[in-house]
Amino acid sequence: MSAARDDTYGRPRRRRMEIFAFLFLTAVLMPALAIATVGSYGLAVWVYQMVAGPPGPPGAITSESSSWLKLNPHSIAAPLITGRLLNPDRVVAPPGAEIASILVQARPQRLDAVEAAIVALAGCEIYGRDPKGKLVVVVDAPDAGALGTTLNTIALLPDVYSASLVFHAIDAGA
Repeated sequence: MSAARDDTYGRPRRRRMEIFAFLFLTAVLMPALAIATVGSYGLAVWVYQMVAGPPGPPGAITSESSSWLKLNPHSIAAPLITGRLLNPDRVVAPPGAEIASILVQARPQRLDAVEAAIVALAGCEIYGRDPKGKLVVVVDAPDAGALGTTLNTIALLPDVYSASLVFHAIDAGA
């Protein structure tokens, strides 16, 4: 009789312990392990990049620009944080011109005036037109700064609701 009595009291207690163990594993232990794993991987990548340098094309960091590592190995992080590791004179602008496609949403009643104002801008032409007030504009600009200026100019035209850059490429043939 005592064996049956112990079994009836032991089942609810064992079930409670199983539920507690399940909740502890799913709510505490597994998230903590996931955070620790991701955090330690991030730390390892960060330390590796402090020693080996930031990712980039081969040859971006030469022996001349990384000679500070041989002289003072204790100040590895300072040039990386301040951005003084890379020599900005070595950055070469890609040849060619910038080509972009801009989707313009304008007031349908004033679409002709908006189209005329856009065509008057340097390097702009209308590729497509929708009578509901949409224009597809193709822009050919000498550099990214001129392209951004043209996009902002179109966006600030009267009767233009929005101007969105939908495609951008560098034409190496120019």
